[in-house]
Amino acid sequence: MKLLFDLQRWVVSALAVLSAVLLALFTVGICLDVIVRTSGFKPLPYTATLVEYGLFYVTFLSAPWLLRDKGHVYVDMVIRTLSPRTRHINEMLVYVLGMVTCLILAYAAADLTIDSFIRKDLDTRDFDMPRWMLFLPVSLSFFLLAMEFLTFLSGRDSMYRGSRSDQL
Repeated sequence: MKLLFDLQRWVVSALAVLSAVLLALFTVGICLDVIVRTSGFKPLPYTATLVEYGLFYVTFLSAPWLLRDKGHVYVDMVIRTLSPRTRHINEMLVYVLGMVTCLILAYAAADLTIDSFIRKDLDTRDFDMPRWMLFLPVSLSFFLLAMEFLTFLSGRDSMYRGSRSDQL
C-alpha cells in the first residue's frame, strides 16, 4: 500500500510541475503573440487556442496537488467549534463523500473519454483536436483526487491539520 501512495504522490507532484511549466509557456506565448501583433506582423498561429486548451489541462492536472497542499476552501470557523469527536466524524464523512464523488466523476469522465475515442469525435476550433483528449485529464484528475481523499481517510494526513489557516 505504501508503494501505491508513494507512486500517487510522485504522479501528483509531477503533474503540478507540468502545470507550472505550462503556465510559464503560456505566459511567454501570449507575450510573444502580443509583441508580434503590435509590431505589425502576422500573429502566431494557434496561440489563443493552445492557451485555452492548456488552461483547461492546468486546472484539472493541478487539482490533486492543490487538495494535498490544503489550498482548497473550507469553512474553518465551523470546524473549530466542533468537539474533537464530532470533528473527527465530520472529517471522515467529508473524506468518504469526497472520495465517492470523485470516483463517480472519474468514471463518468472515463466513459466519455472512451466513447469519444471510439466515435473519433473532434473538437473543432483553429485546429481539430480529438475530443477524448479533453476528457482524459478530467478522469485522471478526479481519480487522483479520490486517491488524495483515500490518503486522508487512511490517517496518513488530514485536510484540516497543518492547513493554511493554521499558519495564519
